[in-house]
Amino acid sequence: MTTVKFLSPEWLVEVQKVVRGTIKPEAIDNATVAILTVFEKCPDGKEKALLTRIDKGVFTELALVTEPYAKTEFSITGDYATYMKVFKGQLDPTKALMGGDLSLKGNVFKAMSMVNVLAPFFTALGSVPAEF
Repeated sequence: MTTVKFLSPEWLVEVQKVVRGTIKPEAIDNATVAILTVFEKCPDGKEKALLTRIDKGVFTELALVTEPYAKTEFSITGDYATYMKVFKGQLDPTKALMGGDLSLKGNVFKAMSMVNVLAPFFTALGSVPAEF
């Protein structure tokens, strides 16, 4: 796998391959959920977002989107530098959420049950060789 620029169309193609090729439906309890991952303070000064839709454990949509964002059950927001640390394995995503480095909007109780979905998803995103 070649190194690609983080949040570029090429990065998205690699993310789609890795996520769909490595995360099996049963590994995420056949979950059905829509998540918006928002990256603030990107190097170009803009905000970017990754829309993820999962239906019965199958990733049906992974897309880089712009505002206005589609409605999702959850959104996870943080600055680019925080996500860079998460995807480089320097910061645990759960600790980032609990510590306030990443913020969650949506039903917190349901989100807690989604840790088994988020952990493999963030691991897969971090496995794509990216230039930050």
